Amino acid sequence: MRLKDFEYELPQSAISRKLKTPRDSSRLMVIDRNSKTIKHRKFSDIVDYVSKGDALVNNNTKVFPARLIGKKEKTDAKIEIFLLRELSKASGLWDVFVDPARKVRVGNKVYFEEDLCAEIVDNTTSRGRTIRFLNPKLDIASIVERIGLLPLPPYLKGLANEKDTYQTVFAEVPGAVAVPSAGLHFTPELVKKLTKIGVYFPSITLHSGFTTYKEVDVNDIAKYKLDAEFCSIPHQTAQIVSHIKSKNEGKIFSIGTTVCRVLEAYNTIDGKIKFGDSWINKFIFPSYHFKVTDCLITNFHHPKSMMLILTCAFAGYDLTMQAYEEALKKGYKFLSYVNNYDPHNMRALLLSLPKQFSTQPTIHGSIPTFNNSFTNVVILGVGGSAISGDIFSNLLRNSSPIPIDINRNYTIGRYVNKTSFVIVMSYSGNTEETLSAYEEATKSNALVVCVTSGGELLHRAKKRNQPYILIPNNAPPRTAIGYNLTALISIFQTLFNQFNILPFELNFNRLFTICQNLSERYDIYSNNNPALEIAKRLQHKLCLIYTSTDFLGAIATRWKGQFCENAKTLAFSSQIPEMNHNEIVGWTNKQLLMENLAVIFLRHSDEHPSNARRLDITEEIVKKKLNCVEKISATGNDIFEQLLSLLLLGDWISYYLALFNHVSPLPIELINHLKNKLSH
Repeated sequence: MRLKDFEYELPQSAISRKLKTPRDSSRLMVIDRNSKTIKHRKFSDIVDYVSKGDALVNNNTKVFPARLIGKKEKTDAKIEIFLLRELSKASGLWDVFVDPARKVRVGNKVYFEEDLCAEIVDNTTSRGRTIRFLNPKLDIASIVERIGLLPLPPYLKGLANEKDTYQTVFAEVPGAVAVPSAGLHFTPELVKKLTKIGVYFPSITLHSGFTTYKEVDVNDIAKYKLDAEFCSIPHQTAQIVSHIKSKNEGKIFSIGTTVCRVLEAYNTIDGKIKFGDSWINKFIFPSYHFKVTDCLITNFHHPKSMMLILTCAFAGYDLTMQAYEEALKKGYKFLSYVNNYDPHNMRALLLSLPKQFSTQPTIHGSIPTFNNSFTNVVILGVGGSAISGDIFSNLLRNSSPIPIDINRNYTIGRYVNKTSFVIVMSYSGNTEETLSAYEEATKSNALVVCVTSGGELLHRAKKRNQPYILIPNNAPPRTAIGYNLTALISIFQTLFNQFNILPFELNFNRLFTICQNLSERYDIYSNNNPALEIAKRLQHKLCLIYTSTDFLGAIATRWKGQFCENAKTLAFSSQIPEMNHNEIVGWTNKQLLMENLAVIFLRHSDEHPSNARRLDITEEIVKKKLNCVEKISATGNDIFEQLLSLLLLGDWISYYLALFNHVSPLPIELINHLKNKLSH
């Protein structure tokens, strides 16, 4: 069979975000491979499917905090060591992953807390290394338990450090870097109830490692080679399983695909199970004849994963894929769970952004077309509304026949008069600065159009018969930037319809598709997620965001605001060439403050050649002072696509930074506190 045969569409909404309480209240799908039937129960109903004398074989491995954060000798560069497996306790040798790998070479030493030190002794893969702990007299296991961080699957990494929650009730032997998740559904009470029936719970030990989440990477699955994993079967477990199989007096349940692989690998010719320690690399795929496992307890797995392939081998390909399709329709949850540091579900708001670009909003009332009677465009607003204006001002800087100004104050300049076209943007409709400036613009006899979701601004616009665009009020202002941008597109398209001033192809379906693809790439469950990786490197840093004045100034401001509001961390932005005439001198000396700085350079393809050169030189200067420098280039076929790529990337990075900081991205308590103070 081919790898593509095990592909299916897994919606983000189907991925489990939390563990059920109690754990055995989760849903249970029962697939009978003999009758080809599917039933829907609760996991606690598993008591109806076992009998006295059955054995539920579990993996008693315990997840240990395998991520160590240290500093490289001499440079103090931050290095993460991910412990994979211990090669020799006596010699202190471990196979590990290192990050960033480019900074870690053979012979380097990495220092951790509590006098723990490791030396790199060999390269294994691009990220893989073999290390030796240099002070074996220390109780390394105890130190790792105290200072280490919990490893999580790729789609959960960095979101929680739940050393107790991310374990099964069977966990006894530390050593796993991934939980055997099928066992997560058992509770002590359920185990006790099953034991009273006469069910055995023998254990095996396999410390789940990188292999557990490694993707199958060959088209012909029969050619896939699984990395070897160390496992152990106690004598008692071998006796119980062998007795049941030889006497045919019960059934063998494998709790998880890992247990199933171990039992099948330890099977002997005479139908018994051997005991002892061994390395196994058994990969099971359809056409395999199972000799030990009679029943399989497993979760719903990733598309094209070795766990799904094994499940298809056990239950039959057609029946398994039918069951997966039915599970999606009936709302079953897939994979493991995410401990929720996002109680207000900011992630869902980020994922909703593409829909904001899907339709062109309606203008209520009429807007005249430009006929040289207007001398300027002024956009009134603050926060997310003003950012939308900044983006459009940047976009149209070379194509608009009249200047576009952004006003963030309570008042407006005297240049705003009857020849001005004023766009008033307030998401809530109650922003006091914007309402104050709006009143002045109305008194100046400027032509006014309003963009809002309601509030006082909508009330006044209707009362004065001013044109307006009504946008949905289903999101916080900073997450409604798509609504604001599409509103501005409609307004400018109407105002300058004879000029074709938009420097991009106007197609709302296309904009939706672009944003949808970007959101899927940056979402938490995406593999090779650049937003997640960048956020990891920016943890605990004060970020300076540099770009040129050409088109990305507004995007840099957006990043700064999102880092502050979502991640609750300070950030600042500057633009070149202005920064080269003052701020750059601040990089003269390497100050203590710089240890906690990160600099982000935002780049795009249409930079002025001189600005591009200035950015290159500035980056060279900064790199001599800092270890954490990110150069991020926009992607896309035109300037608006490039702006959108960086807009969404910055939003997602700020989201992950919030989760890494263990803060909810949505609340803005200090802003609310300030508003309350101002109202008294």
